[in-house]
Amino acid sequence: TNEKRFTEAEQVHLRALAIREKAFSASHPDIAQSKCNLAVVYHSRGDYERASELYRASLQAWEEAMAKPPEEYEIVAANYADLLRSLGKARKAHALESRVHKKRHG
Repeated sequence: TNEKRFTEAEQVHLRALAIREKAFSASHPDIAQSKCNLAVVYHSRGDYERASELYRASLQAWEEAMAKPPEEYEIVAANYADLLRSLGKARKAHALESRVHKKRHG
C-alpha cells in the first residue's frame, strides 16, 4: 500500500539524516538534501506541519552552506511554495519564491 511505502521511505530518510548529522556540520549540503527528502515524504503523506518544518530547515542549511546555493535550493523552495499554496498561503509562497530567486540569480 502507499502508506507502507511512505513509512518505509520515512525510515530510510530518517536513518540517512541521522548518519549525515553525525558525519557533517548542520549546514552541510548533504544534510540540507536529507531534510528535503524527508520533507517530500511528509508532504506527500499530508503531514504538512512536519514537511514545512523540514523544508524551512533545508533552505536554512543551504543558505548557511553556500553563498550562492545550487539548483537544489530552488527545488526545495518550489516544493515548499507548493505546500504553502495548498494551505491557502499564496502570498507567503510568492515571497519565498522571490527571495530564493534573488539569492540564486542576484
